[in-house]
Amino acid sequence: MTASATYGLTKGERLHLRDEISQVFSEGKAFVIYPLRVVYLLHDEEREAQSAMLVSVAKKRFRRAVRRNRVKRLVRESFRLHKHMLNDVLREHQLHASIAFMVVTDELPDYRAVEKAMIRSLMRIAERVARHMKEKGAETCV
Repeated sequence: MTASATYGLTKGERLHLRDEISQVFSEGKAFVIYPLRVVYLLHDEEREAQSAMLVSVAKKRFRRAVRRNRVKRLVRESFRLHKHMLNDVLREHQLHASIAFMVVTDELPDYRAVEKAMIRSLMRIAERVARHMKEKGAETCV
């Protein structure tokens, strides 16, 4: 973690514009690490935050708003504490990411399960960013 890393989750780190959200889902890459489905999109242009996120919990899976909000709170908290793993890689390659997390389980997950999935998800995105930039660098050298 860098010295400039903060543990807050600012307004700029949340996806809220309809156009940005639809762009993530239409152009983004997706994978599943149970209990999360992750869709992400990388950007070259300058943004307010290194990574921006949103959490979606289907009403079909959790009928009661209290439980939906609890799951969203768990995912946001886990992202807030571990986002530095991804932000360091993005900063190094001068990229920005928009990430959507969707909960795919029908049962209320505990924090450990969400945190484990979050760490693996952020690591996978960071690995793909590094691999993408390595391939892009090899193409420009040819």
